Amino acid sequence: MPLMKPSPAMVSMALQAHGVPPENAVFVGDSVTDIEAARAACTMSIGYANKPGKAERLGARRLRA
Repeated sequence: MPLMKPSPAMVSMALQAHGVPPENAVFVGDSVTDIEAARAACTMSIGYANKPGKAERLGARRLRA
């Protein structure tokens, strides 16, 4: 299984390690691939726009979901 985002592998492994079901988790990320990984892992996500232009990219990802 690929481990690079947007693969859900890292998110899923972290959830399993802490015994947290995906529906009870929120993944905070600053890139479109973070949001895609969270979605693939069946978790909610919050996009953190930490640089100019990121809000638009993260918002565009939300609209394509």
